[in-house]
Amino acid sequence: IAEFLANSKSEGTQEQVQILLDSLGHGNPKYQNQIYKGLLIALLLCTPPKAQHLALQTLRTVQAVVGAAHPSIVAAGLGALSSVHLEVQHEGGTQHRIARGGGWG
Repeated sequence: IAEFLANSKSEGTQEQVQILLDSLGHGNPKYQNQIYKGLLIALLLCTPPKAQHLALQTLRTVQAVVGAAHPSIVAAGLGALSSVHLEVQHEGGTQHRIARGGGWG
């Protein structure tokens, strides 16, 4: 599902996939780590800016449930900061602060 988010060209489809991943990440403790890892992979594969933004946003909410940040999250957050798209930069900065323990704000 996360790869579909990364590869989809339709923003509407990307948003629907984000809702599904967010629901699975919060509502199914058995699959939380799989969703988390899938989102991380999707983030590394994403090229559409909307998909990057949605993957980072969902990763942030699932991170709160999963707990400790995977080391690759820091690199992904830093990579997003170099985007020319402000919404991707914002989510990347927020994700980077959370991953290194700086909190949500």
